[in-house]
Amino acid sequence: MRTATRLVVAAAAGGLLAGCSVAPGGAPGTAPSSSPEAVGATADEPAVAVEPGGEEDAESAPAQAEDDAPEQVADLVASLPAEPLPEIAPATGTVVHSGAVSVTLPADHWPAGSYDGVHLFEGPTIPGARAARSGVQVYPPVVDHTWARQLEAWLRPGPGAISSEVYTLEIPGADAAVLHVVTDTEGHAAEDRDGRRVWQSPVTTAQVLVGVGDEVTRIVLQTAPTAEGLREALSVARSVTVAG
Repeated sequence: MRTATRLVVAAAAGGLLAGCSVAPGGAPGTAPSSSPEAVGATADEPAVAVEPGGEEDAESAPAQAEDDAPEQVADLVASLPAEPLPEIAPATGTVVHSGAVSVTLPADHWPAGSYDGVHLFEGPTIPGARAARSGVQVYPPVVDHTWARQLEAWLRPGPGAISSEVYTLEIPGADAAVLHVVTDTEGHAAEDRDGRRVWQSPVTTAQVLVGVGDEVTRIVLQTAPTAEGLREALSVARSVTVAG
């Protein structure tokens, strides 16, 4: 069954749709933003470590290990309200590697630098989005078994024209994979990390999360909030592979 849920404005303002913002009196930004906080996902945040030595630690560590067991990630993804990725041709263009994960980016995207191991790619300007550009961020793999729970938490009722859809991905070699697509067709006001009022232009933001063993790799795309933009995001997601 097709799922079309709404995203809370707090999550949207917090970053899932950030990256094409314009600060008051400032120049328009390019998209996606080069900050991990600006894309809203928390897949690259380290888990809280339990310090060894105390009796409390001895009791809490096994519970945490069981709760974060890698084999449960696939079960969590399977329980999400999602639909299979539609049949669509994979993207053709530049192949980018992140650990065991590879993704093909559209030919009209070019390298735009990197930070903290995150590779940035910039594409054409998104029509009607105040000079915001389509783009891709490819993150390095990190250990995080909570990303599926975090994704589930984002799927809550929200306002206006901000819609959210989740697709499951069947990727040989991956223990679990999901594509989360958020579309804002009208744009909205928000605050950036410095507390400034900014304008989030209409965009589609898609996150591909691929779990392999105890690691998850995140790929974030920003495209036009149109049927064509959605097809581009789906085609990039379809191109993801995992090395054997």
